[in-house]
Amino acid sequence: MIVKSPKSNGTVVKTVVREVVKEELAVFGDKLRKELKEENQSFQKEVKEENRNFRKELREQLREDNELLFARYRDEVTTKLDEAVGRLKKTQEEQAVHAGQHEEINQRLDALEEIHPHGTHA
Repeated sequence: MIVKSPKSNGTVVKTVVREVVKEELAVFGDKLRKELKEENQSFQKEVKEENRNFRKELREQLREDNELLFARYRDEVTTKLDEAVGRLKKTQEEQAVHAGQHEEINQRLDALEEIHPHGTHA
């Protein structure tokens, strides 16, 4: 009968246990990598979706802000144009009155020249 020393039996057991642990760790590592990869892909999808939603909300907010600014600007421009058109109409009316006065003065001058040709009494 061969008697093995306890030291060599312990070494064999340790070696077997180490190999089993290595195999189990490798399987666990593979599972963990797979799970982490899936979680990472899921997280990336969530980030992309959040980014897409944020950009959509930002575009909508900017559009609303631009519409408000444009409406305010349009109102200001319209008000100023109304004022300018009012002043222009007033100026045209004054010119029409003034032109009428010129016509009246020219008629009087023509009448005086008929009475006083060459600026002297006839």
